[in-house]
Amino acid sequence: MFSEYFEYGGQRTPSASWTATAAGAFILGDKGKFRIREGIVGKLIDGATKDSSNMGAAMAPAAADTILSYHLHGSVPLSEVDLVVTGDLGRVGRELLLSLLSKEGLSLAEKHRDCGLLIYEEGGEDFHSGASGCGCSASVLSACLLPAMERGEYKRILFLSTGALMSPQSTLQKHDILGIAHGVLIEREDDLC
Repeated sequence: MFSEYFEYGGQRTPSASWTATAAGAFILGDKGKFRIREGIVGKLIDGATKDSSNMGAAMAPAAADTILSYHLHGSVPLSEVDLVVTGDLGRVGRELLLSLLSKEGLSLAEKHRDCGLLIYEEGGEDFHSGASGCGCSASVLSACLLPAMERGEYKRILFLSTGALMSPQSTLQKHDILGIAHGVLIEREDDLC
């Protein structure tokens, strides 16, 4: 009743995202339709971002670092990977990620998807930069990407969960927000599907 008369009128920056209340679950075993071929542990990266309304900018440098590390040391060339997927960079973070990779001579615009953007439909409601939170990765992987792999749309996906390390106190003290991104290469087991 009161919400009719007392709506919250705070404005959000275009870089702000909406927390996704979502989940996904997986059972790992020695038999199945997919396998994790390899993993890559990310590093804490300081992207010199202090704005807690711009988590994509805080996490994008870490995602770029992990993708570049995989590009240099992974067992499967990125040319043989169908998709490179990040967790929750959103629109602003995706643009920054692609720019950082481009400066290193790596163009992934056609292959890159971000779970924070995949949750929303382009042209629909105003979602600013996209969705955020660990629910983005888990729900999009379980509900969209693995079923697409099962249908044969993708053979290999380099999947990175992105994260930011901060607290309300560090933000109030104007400390930089550190980012991190761990990755796994997921493959479809053709003989099992």
